[in-house]
Amino acid sequence: MQRFDRIVFCVSFAFFCVVIAYQVYLFGLSCGLFCPALMCDNSEQELGTVQGDARIVLQFSLENNGWRSLAIESAQPACGSGNDLEIQEFSPMTLRPGGKQTLAVLFRPRLLKGDVVKKVVVVSNDYRHPRKVLSVRATVVPVPPSEEVAPILAPPPPP
Repeated sequence: MQRFDRIVFCVSFAFFCVVIAYQVYLFGLSCGLFCPALMCDNSEQELGTVQGDARIVLQFSLENNGWRSLAIESAQPACGSGNDLEIQEFSPMTLRPGGKQTLAVLFRPRLLKGDVVKKVVVVSNDYRHPRKVLSVRATVVPVPPSEEVAPILAPPPPP
């Protein structure tokens, strides 16, 4: 009888361990522990004072700090930033755990002046933050108009 009790105890304990491990796994999934995680060390870039005719290429470093592959589906300027920010050569990509990739963004403050903040939205399969916002801050000094002489119009011919 003791041998049967030991077998029942061992089977029960093994079943208990499997149930607890499964619960921990489900809890980890719900909290995003075993999911991909998009990280960007330089998500806010401060440019200081720039001229209105400047063309600045910014590099954002994207990294997968999760346990599964990270699919970066899109990267595009946020609403209102489309004319001033341009994403350079982006295509959807997959980053393995620990993988890194740079995102190049061209900043052209042609019609801006004063303190501006422009944003890029990166959409991925990150469970906690599916939309990561990257921002560019600058103080734009407008460029004075060129010193060209306006053409002189000839008087109209007499009737």
